[in-house]
Amino acid sequence: MYYNVLNFAAATNFDERYDVALETNTMGALRVLSFAKKCVKINIFSMSQLLMCVAKGRSGVITEKPFYMGESLNGTCKLDITAEKKLVEEKLNQLRQENANEEAVTSIMKDLGIERTIDSVIIGYGQGKLKCLPVNPDAIFDLIPADMAVDTMLMVMVVNANQLCSADSILIHHVGSSVRNPIKFSNLHKFSYCYFTKNPYIDRNGKAVQISKGTVLTSWAKFQRYMAIRYLLPLKGLKLMNSVFCLRYKNICINSDRKIKFVLRLAELYKPYLFFNSTFDDSNTEKLRMKIRESGLEKDAIIGFDPKCINWEDYILNIHIPGLVKYAIKY
Repeated sequence: MYYNVLNFAAATNFDERYDVALETNTMGALRVLSFAKKCVKINIFSMSQLLMCVAKGRSGVITEKPFYMGESLNGTCKLDITAEKKLVEEKLNQLRQENANEEAVTSIMKDLGIERTIDSVIIGYGQGKLKCLPVNPDAIFDLIPADMAVDTMLMVMVVNANQLCSADSILIHHVGSSVRNPIKFSNLHKFSYCYFTKNPYIDRNGKAVQISKGTVLTSWAKFQRYMAIRYLLPLKGLKLMNSVFCLRYKNICINSDRKIKFVLRLAELYKPYLFFNSTFDDSNTEKLRMKIRESGLEKDAIIGFDPKCINWEDYILNIHIPGLVKYAIKY
């Protein structure tokens, strides 16, 4: 079996069920990789992956180097995908036991997908649900528009097809912004506040939600203290009252306990990203850009993939958040 080029790219759609997206984006990549291993004369294998997802827990400059079979980023053999698959299976089993119809399953799976992305922070903030956030304001978010990642993959194939680089080399290309055009959480916070102040979320009662700048907790310890004082201690008092007054406040206790556990779980999920302390070296990608310019192929590029050209304020205010509003919040 012979293929000159095998290319795989995946993107998450906010209008898609999380279980479907997981099966396509993650398991799909595994299947394509397994297929590529059988192509003994394959020239190029091109696949995209979210940088912050695979590098959480690391610090410093992350270089563009391949990882080999059995090698992991955090020194363990544990795969986060196992936990993700288990989460989805448990949720689907719960819905089946509750005899949920297909419409309800689809809606809940879409909501779960939103919850499992960093954009749920922006959505929760815009809806007035997020009053505080544990985060390092100077943390750099390695953001990149999906079309730039795809265009880089296309250019990698073009450069190799034109033999502009060694056929024997194994190159990892980081397509990110953290080195050449970094955006900090403080910037993202400011842009989100600006957008939802001018374009407030309209709730089910037709009222505009007024947001504040919220409380930024700059360390995990501060977040734990905040939750303990503001929510966990009052909940213990409520549970005590509930036992004294013959379970009069049972439903309130159950709902409050569920909401607090959800917030703590979500915060734990985002902790590696909100306190992320790394940047991604993109020397190989910059060399690729130089080869494209020198060869004259740049004029044929459909989009371009230099992060320096991104105006983050314009992108977040006029493209990214409006896209979330249209496809995730839908108001």
